[in-house]
Amino acid sequence: DNFAFDEASLFLAGRLAPKLGIFTQVTYDDVESLVALDNTDIRYGDAANIHGVEVEYGASLNNAPTVQDPWNTTPVWGYPSAASPLAPTPGAAAIVDGGLDGQVAGATAFAFINDMLYVEGGGYRRLSKHAQDAIGTFDPEENELRGTAPYWRVTLQNSDAGWQGHYLALGTFGMQADVRPGRAVGIGTDTLTDIGSDLTYQYVANPKHIFEAKATYIFEDAKLRATGLSGGASNGSDHLNTFRINGSYTYDQTLTFTAAYAGIWGNTDPLRYVASPIDGSRKGSPDSNSYTLDLAWVPFGKSGSYLAPWYNVRVDLMYTGYTKFNGASSNYDGSGRDASDNNTLLLNLWFFM
Repeated sequence: DNFAFDEASLFLAGRLAPKLGIFTQVTYDDVESLVALDNTDIRYGDAANIHGVEVEYGASLNNAPTVQDPWNTTPVWGYPSAASPLAPTPGAAAIVDGGLDGQVAGATAFAFINDMLYVEGGGYRRLSKHAQDAIGTFDPEENELRGTAPYWRVTLQNSDAGWQGHYLALGTFGMQADVRPGRAVGIGTDTLTDIGSDLTYQYVANPKHIFEAKATYIFEDAKLRATGLSGGASNGSDHLNTFRINGSYTYDQTLTFTAAYAGIWGNTDPLRYVASPIDGSRKGSPDSNSYTLDLAWVPFGKSGSYLAPWYNVRVDLMYTGYTKFNGASSNYDGSGRDASDNNTLLLNLWFFM
């Protein structure tokens, strides 16, 4: 029974100079009442033929791990593409899964070899408090990155020949980060190591009937030295697993039905996952399971549409249901709230011009 103007974003994307481009987003969040520099990627790119091998290569300067990724399976651009900040979400997440977004600056170099093998590597460092305040991203309670966090990405995809409209890509990505929990000083750092894998399948031979399936798994090993010293963890180390899978069917580039599942599970840790209303865990567990059913309608925006490609509308009706939330199905927070109390029906209307 709440009405909110969730957010508005202004995008700038295009060429800055020969072989240099930018994608940047500034977002106004009405729920939090703030303006912040959102997803940003400044990229240099070129191509070469090296002894008969085609290589596309370049470098990216960005502010969120995976924002530069070409596939829609990694955290920044993964499914779902829209959510309401009014709806509760599970309390546990891997550091690569949004934990550093907007707090860091990263530089990576990439190469795409023979349209089959993509490799990328680089590192991230924290932005100063002054810089984060200036772009609207500072949060005094978030983990603070210390030193350089290495990041890697490798993907193998099929070439165009011989697959008759079937596309398949398999990849891995990850990072390692030393962080100060809650920006606390004098107790050292935790070390978080994330290793992810992802899969994309598409059938696009017939544009009237398009099928797609995507899956992502992230394993996090958390060495909690600093959190333990501050009394915030029962265990010296915790493991966290995140799995997401979704499949979709698109008819005539107009109607898309998507079904998705998301699961989070890991070690029980009563000091790390504490009981509290709505966001807490009575069992000290991060375990959560949810499903999503999504129907989207795109009436314009295709090649033969009115004012194409300058006018596009997407109407999206999305239902998300929880069978487990922060460790339990019923009374998960210790205050009588059930997992199903967080179920959400979201009607989302997007205009692109």
